[in-house]
Amino acid sequence: MVGATGAVEVIFTTMMQEKGFISKSLNLDNVDPACDGVDFVRELRTGVKLRHALSNAFAFGGSNASIIMTRE
Repeated sequence: MVGATGAVEVIFTTMMQEKGFISKSLNLDNVDPACDGVDFVRELRTGVKLRHALSNAFAFGGSNASIIMTRE
């Protein structure tokens, strides 16, 4: 399953776009004070319209990929 995590993340991101929600960021307990003003997602947000979404996949050995999904 580890090799498919990037694809799974794209599926979940697409689901959030279709269903109109943003899942919360897990384990985001201590935010650096220098990040004041950044809108972190600490709780589930519903009723949102996500036109664009960015999904990043990071792997061992520097194999990285990013995809931007746009919904009309």
